[in-house]
Amino acid sequence: MSQAQEIHYDALHNTLPDFEPFEMPQAEPIPLPDNAYGDGVYFDLAEDVYHAQPRLSASGIKATQASIEDFWHDSWMNPLPDREEKDSLTLGNAYHARILEGREALDRQFAPMINKADYPDALETMDQMKKRLKALDLKVSGNKPELIERLKDADPNVVVWDEIVSEYGKKHAGKTFLHADQLQRIEYAAAFIEKHPTLGKAFRGGYPEVTVLWTDRETGVRMKSRIDYLKPRAIVDLKSFANKSMKNIERAITGEIANYRYFIQAAVYCEALEQAKELVKMGKVIGDVDPDWLKQCCATPEHQFMFVFQKSTKAPLVRARIIPRDRMLIESGRSAMKIGMRQFREFYDRFGDQGEPWINIEAMQPVNVEDDEIPVWAFE
Repeated sequence: MSQAQEIHYDALHNTLPDFEPFEMPQAEPIPLPDNAYGDGVYFDLAEDVYHAQPRLSASGIKATQASIEDFWHDSWMNPLPDREEKDSLTLGNAYHARILEGREALDRQFAPMINKADYPDALETMDQMKKRLKALDLKVSGNKPELIERLKDADPNVVVWDEIVSEYGKKHAGKTFLHADQLQRIEYAAAFIEKHPTLGKAFRGGYPEVTVLWTDRETGVRMKSRIDYLKPRAIVDLKSFANKSMKNIERAITGEIANYRYFIQAAVYCEALEQAKELVKMGKVIGDVDPDWLKQCCATPEHQFMFVFQKSTKAPLVRARIIPRDRMLIESGRSAMKIGMRQFREFYDRFGDQGEPWINIEAMQPVNVEDDEIPVWAFE
């Protein structure tokens, strides 16, 4: 990973609204490795590059609420992380590409798996090839490439499965392959959003996957956020949910917000956008972006935050939820964000980031289990 080059929009600076003077950090910023990216607003930053940045995110803050040990285990500092199941992540990336960026983006990154049933006459096994060679009164000895070459010499029109697969792979080089029915369902899911008169506009007129990297002035903690879709006046975040228990759909979505504490993410993203406005004023914008769009975005005093929930099982129905900026949810999220950053700084100063596990030694001290901590049903 190489250090990204900053693009300064000098002409844009003179047209942006006035901001409060940028104050120097109150705490010493946590050092960044030489190959890490600096503070800035990044357009078109690759997802794997974003995840590799050694910074605290909304998901990291939520992990600290579980335990600091769990946070460290899942972070970039752990030299032996768990191997995640990739299938669901790949499918989620495909949904995001299609809904946030459109069909062309999906086609650039993904392709349907080739289906043998579409080529019923293709020869695949050595037995099939030997049978055809025998019918042509040709010798049947040799390895598979030799059999294929002999068949092609005798019949240039013979269909060989290995060659079909090879040509298909070359045609779609660099793409991730998904089952055709998965791609059809993704298109089906996108239609639920795009055909809605209001939500159809949720992922238009903005930029997908906008990354903001900043340093918190109070704690010196390096932060990162990747906004699903940024519009001139709104932050839009796409969420999937299963509702396997078949709850009332409205209650199921409320449960998702509570169970996964999405209000923390909302608060962190709102903070990220405020930091982004300062970074734009400083010229720290990296990637291709329309200066007029950026000016309009920075001129908006307070962006609306909206979750778009789409069900991942059965009908891919869609519901939208706006998180008002003046409600307790956002305040709770801001509080959790501040606590998470302070806790991160405390343990960073104690243990560093060179592979030594972060351990909450104080919390490991034995404590009494009180009767009122145990549910009543346990005594029945």
